[in-house]
Amino acid sequence: MRNSFRQRLAWCVRPSRFFLPIVWSLYAVLAACAASANPTPMSTRAVLAIPTAVVSAATAEPVTATPTTAPTIRSTRAPTHPPATAALIPSAAPQKTAQDPVSPLTAYDSTVTFDAYPYEKFWLDKTDPATHIPFKAFDHAAYDAAAPTLNPQPKTFRAIVLENEFLRVTILPDLGGRIFQITYKPTGQTFLYNNRVLKPTPWGMPAQNGWLAAGGIEWAFPTQEHGYEWNAPWDAQIQRDAQSISVVLRDSSADDRPRVQVRVTLPAHAAYLAVSPRVENPTAQPQRIQFWTNAMLNLGATGRLAPETQFFLPDDSVLVHSTGNDWIPRELVPADDNAAPKTAVPFSNLAGRDLRFYRNWDNYLGVFAADTGKTDLAQAFVGAYNYAAQIGLARIFSPQLTPGVKLFAWGPNFCCRNLYTDDGSEYFEMWGGIARTFFPDDNVILPPGDARTWSEYFLPLPATHGVSAALPDFAMTLQANANQATITAYAAAAREAVLILKQGDHEIKRWNISFHPTQHLQEQIATAERPLTLELQDRDGNILLQTESQ
Repeated sequence: MRNSFRQRLAWCVRPSRFFLPIVWSLYAVLAACAASANPTPMSTRAVLAIPTAVVSAATAEPVTATPTTAPTIRSTRAPTHPPATAALIPSAAPQKTAQDPVSPLTAYDSTVTFDAYPYEKFWLDKTDPATHIPFKAFDHAAYDAAAPTLNPQPKTFRAIVLENEFLRVTILPDLGGRIFQITYKPTGQTFLYNNRVLKPTPWGMPAQNGWLAAGGIEWAFPTQEHGYEWNAPWDAQIQRDAQSISVVLRDSSADDRPRVQVRVTLPAHAAYLAVSPRVENPTAQPQRIQFWTNAMLNLGATGRLAPETQFFLPDDSVLVHSTGNDWIPRELVPADDNAAPKTAVPFSNLAGRDLRFYRNWDNYLGVFAADTGKTDLAQAFVGAYNYAAQIGLARIFSPQLTPGVKLFAWGPNFCCRNLYTDDGSEYFEMWGGIARTFFPDDNVILPPGDARTWSEYFLPLPATHGVSAALPDFAMTLQANANQATITAYAAAAREAVLILKQGDHEIKRWNISFHPTQHLQEQIATAERPLTLELQDRDGNILLQTESQ
């Protein structure tokens, strides 16, 4: 069950010695964003099933300790804008750092240090009566009483780092097993929000009465919202084979409760990440559960999100979950926690605003994609792209196995960032789940002894100018403006392929390309023909991916 965001906000700003008086800030309307163009809405069709993640049968081994300094949040360095008419544009070569071991595919120990308020002193031990999962509940009354004397102190967590030539992936097993950061090594850019401080917030499950917005990618289980295990220590083991290296995270081995395993896999010589959860019910009773991945993103931005950020949902139809925007009609917002709203609205025209672009946002808003579970697509994607930093991230998933897609952002005019951080920074949340929404009617019933396993993929989008269609290791963009079409294609793994731009049966141009993660294709074609279709084919002529633009 979720609390009303507005009620929780009212609760947290009541008179207290801890909270400073909060004033609703007003921001000037963003009148122009010349740095980005509005890509034309596109439809996408993927015709190749998602490959399963590479899974090693090797025996799990402990993490090998390697002397290293703690990972830091690296400043954004935007890649050079490529020539518009270039065919194969070289990408920046992977940077060699003092942390890079000799092997191009490796794992090693490190640490991450936060400034942390003493939240652990105010935790209570509780157990969820429905699933028998133990968790820590937060005593806010005691915390508020002690607030005037509380100051953040350094708190260090062990980290496991996976690296290849292109990505550095940092995992914190003892802070909910979260993926803390993904770094794109050719440019040094990062994708995930990392809070500099661990600060209790009033959000999360009501029974837990608090949550830490630490950032990264967290695993929400066994309930909606942030679940109960975002702060729990998870067991972590490394598994290796010739093609990949994985960290296998487990929340529990107990047989009297549902449990989760998450395999995080970094392939060799590839710039994408595979995440393979397994949800199990070893008990003798059916279990009503939810499981969500929650990626907290800033896409290389420092401080506030870039107004030039664009969001890409699988479909334009959305259901409103919660909002602080009074201009959204109340009949579109669910009145309580019992049932999902019935009326879907277009994301590109929600109460007159095109919310695909962050410059058009106002206050906080959460929406669910309405129709992902009804599609016949073998796979779909959700993503975002920061045109200012020329970097984005896509999550590729099976809509049949994980139909839940949620997007949440604070909005530029949100009043109270001091409730979760001390530096005024912000992020947005990109959720994916086995349930369609957070509401109880969409809970998954897992029979006794049953399990669900699936794979999803996080694909960096370096200088792709958005994304129109994606595979786990490939992204392409088709934009049609006036008498011109712009095509961008990027492969996160080596691939022999053919790209074809056509109008109906008329082929406008064909590219035969040997793709590699260090290169991408971008070209502008003079054509007034519409509608346009861009196809990715293998060398045998099989269509792997297709997108259209009007």
